[in-house]
Amino acid sequence: MNLYAFHWTAGGWIPVGGVLNAEVVSAGYKYRMYPTIALDAGGAPVVAWNQGNQNYVTRWTGSAWQPLGTRDPAPQGQAFEQPVLAADAQGRLVVAERFGFDHKVVARVRRWDGTTWIPLGGNLDAYAGTTLESTPTGLAFNPEGNPIVVFGEQTAPLPLTAAMPINLFVWQYGKP
Repeated sequence: MNLYAFHWTAGGWIPVGGVLNAEVVSAGYKYRMYPTIALDAGGAPVVAWNQGNQNYVTRWTGSAWQPLGTRDPAPQGQAFEQPVLAADAQGRLVVAERFGFDHKVVARVRRWDGTTWIPLGGNLDAYAGTTLESTPTGLAFNPEGNPIVVFGEQTAPLPLTAAMPINLFVWQYGKP
């Protein structure tokens, strides 16, 4: 699967650059990319997606897609997944993502400072120490520019069945 961005004009849809993929995807490989898009302070499109165990974020410069920061590969047995990207009123970029480790998956939030992705707080773990899986699904900002994240969290043992509840939580950075 290849990932592309298109822009609507009066004449129809036109591509924004070429393929965004960071690596070649082999045929027959089940691939979940979870692409998400936001506009930065200058109005440039920024795209986040998942490939393998890594999330990638790249910005359109007007002539090419440029990665924002470098991501170290996830350590063995760990993974970054399902990014949710948004920009606040000042155009500052924030990404919420799943991070898997030690048979648990938690949500994490990071803000782009122009050079690197800075963590905002620790893991989102509503049931401290008992969370098996947490998935961010939405990201918005309060009037002060602090991110608000909605995430689903599972505390029941795997495998998940239709009878097991998944709890939804809202977390606001900088607020109790």
